[in-house]
Amino acid sequence: GNWQMPVGALRSGSATELRAGAVSLSEAEGAVLSELLQASTCGVAKVELSGCKWPAAWLKAVSDGLAAGTAPLTELLADELRHETEGVSVAQRLQPLVCAACSSLRLAHVDLSAQQGGPSSTGLFNHSDGSNLLMPLCKLMCREGNALRVLKL
Repeated sequence: GNWQMPVGALRSGSATELRAGAVSLSEAEGAVLSELLQASTCGVAKVELSGCKWPAAWLKAVSDGLAAGTAPLTELLADELRHETEGVSVAQRLQPLVCAACSSLRLAHVDLSAQQGGPSSTGLFNHSDGSNLLMPLCKLMCREGNALRVLKL
């Protein structure tokens, strides 16, 4: 990709935002980012992936990193993502990322609007493949003390 990952800042814990900015991201970048997100020093509160294009393996690696890490995530901005068409629905691709993000009670802003590419890019809920992005979001909203204030779908 064209993105310069802030490895040093992520490793030291001084990075509070992660912005990829409408670039094509590689699987290798996803693997490195996953490891950094799992570090105990990770202080990332905002992940902005808006407009990015990535392979499914990149998204899985980042989702795994968020799920296994302790980042104090407050914002997940993943609107206008350009999905590679690999026969998997957009909802199925995004489900691990949304589930990982929703594990944070601090999550206040989620934007998943205007997804592009892949089968049924507009069907984010109760998709025929069994994926459902609404379920983890509803679970988060039902948890006492959650901070969710903005949800764009």
